[in-house]
Amino acid sequence: MPPKLLALCLVAPLTTVTAIAGATPLAPEQPAYAATLVEFTGGTGLDSLELFPGQSLTMPEGPRPWNQLSFNWFSFSESSLLTPTAFGTLFLLDQEYLGTPAGLNETLSGFLAQTSQISAGRYVFHPQVTLQPGQQYFFYTNASGLMLTGSPVGVNPGGRFYFTRQDTGNFIFEDQASNFEGADANFRLSGRPVPTPAMLPVLVGLGIAAVRRRRGANSFPPKIKS
Repeated sequence: MPPKLLALCLVAPLTTVTAIAGATPLAPEQPAYAATLVEFTGGTGLDSLELFPGQSLTMPEGPRPWNQLSFNWFSFSESSLLTPTAFGTLFLLDQEYLGTPAGLNETLSGFLAQTSQISAGRYVFHPQVTLQPGQQYFFYTNASGLMLTGSPVGVNPGGRFYFTRQDTGNFIFEDQASNFEGADANFRLSGRPVPTPAMLPVLVGLGIAAVRRRRGANSFPPKIKS
């Protein structure tokens, strides 16, 4: 690691976050279409300086993969530590990346996808981007954010927090920059299980039935039994 980068990150790394007096870590409700797949929302610390974040995580075991994915960091806003926030483009990889935010692109080894839009403070991936059960994934953003919340102690056994302070500085993980054993950002990954082939006829049938019910309810004039 270049000594210059280490000195830069030691100015105010996430390990120096402090609890915010009176702040309430209330997580906002999920969109109706999404379920939480992996999250950490227990961090009561704040990093008030500009940083480029990254986070690794491990998907839960299960019979089916997930798609229709969204991801967000959490920031401090109006006495809440858990305001969804997103900035720049989020890159999804299946291996660790220790390059620079400026170097994030689709040609990287391990690249899987990048977000197509931001909605309600959440990065949104193409609906067909799919994550597999039990696999570890890595999320990095190419833009910087402020007032991100998290924990100076790593408590997520399937992943850890990465960061840099400059777009030309390499991502490092927290125990490279201090004597603390890791750290975690507050984050949430959401999505839906991919239907199995056996479920598709059922889902199609439910959709057709719902359309018929709506058409019947909206018909005019109403049918009157004699």
